[in-house]
Amino acid sequence: MLDRQSLKTVEAIVVQAGKMAEETLAKDFKISEKGPGDLVTEIDHMIDAFLKEELLKFQPTYGWLSEETEEDPSWLEKPYAWVVDPIDGTSNMVKTAAILYGDAEGTLREFCISVGLVDVSTGEPVMGVIYNPLDGKGGTLLSSLKGAGVFLDEKPFT
Repeated sequence: MLDRQSLKTVEAIVVQAGKMAEETLAKDFKISEKGPGDLVTEIDHMIDAFLKEELLKFQPTYGWLSEETEEDPSWLEKPYAWVVDPIDGTSNMVKTAAILYGDAEGTLREFCISVGLVDVSTGEPVMGVIYNPLDGKGGTLLSSLKGAGVFLDEKPFT
């Protein structure tokens, strides 16, 4: 499973999630707090649900651990587990939405969709994909596959 084609599949899922988040920023969305100053939005939950569905459809025997999903300890019994932060930088995303579509002024702040794959038996990361949809350049994709290297926008990167 852990080959370049698998990485490309995960990259496509993560980029699609980033585009969904970007499109949803233009709409009204609910914002709440998980704790003091710890924001969560319906976009976080939407992207989390999308990633969970798509990644587990791609690899149904893998576990799931996400910042926005209540932990199911069964992930510890799986060979691999997806480790996800559906919106890495929620506060930045909220600020950016206010600047782009509201009355706020300031500098746009970036956020990312972050997905990792961990070998549960060793705790080692074996794959990672990070996508920044609002970098001002049409999106930046950083990915890595154990044994295959690091890629920036799908090109080898050193």
